[in-house]
Amino acid sequence: MRITTTEEALRMKAALFVDPEVPRVGPEEPWASLIDKVKAHPEHTVLVVDANNVLLGIVTDHDLLDAISNPEKLERIQKGVLTARDVMTPVDPNGDSVARSWEEIGQVIERLRGSNMEKRPFKVMPLVDGSGVVLGQVTRTSIQRALDELLRS
Repeated sequence: MRITTTEEALRMKAALFVDPEVPRVGPEEPWASLIDKVKAHPEHTVLVVDANNVLLGIVTDHDLLDAISNPEKLERIQKGVLTARDVMTPVDPNGDSVARSWEEIGQVIERLRGSNMEKRPFKVMPLVDGSGVVLGQVTRTSIQRALDELLRS
């Protein structure tokens, strides 16, 4: 597909800009495993999903830092009972911090750029379908990679 204008590119659907390789964990994922998965991913994020792959929340390196600076959570870490559910930032699949597959990428970019910065800066946006099932995530890197491919074709 050949794009000729910036406006055309920004009208393209968010699903074309997805990074499908985002790590996913269940809400009962133990702390030690969660740390390894967050550290291993280039964006330092893990999506928390239910048994049907429906998005429940996101865990970032920021969430890990918050957990170890919270005395109650630190005690649970030491006991080996802290889970992803305890540290994740819950995500509303219909909220501003989630991209929907049918949305125009321009809308997603606008939210990544700062409309939610007062709440918390997001490096990524989980991408879901109409049922809240995770398809992957949209990142600045995945957007740039897709645009580079489109411009080369």
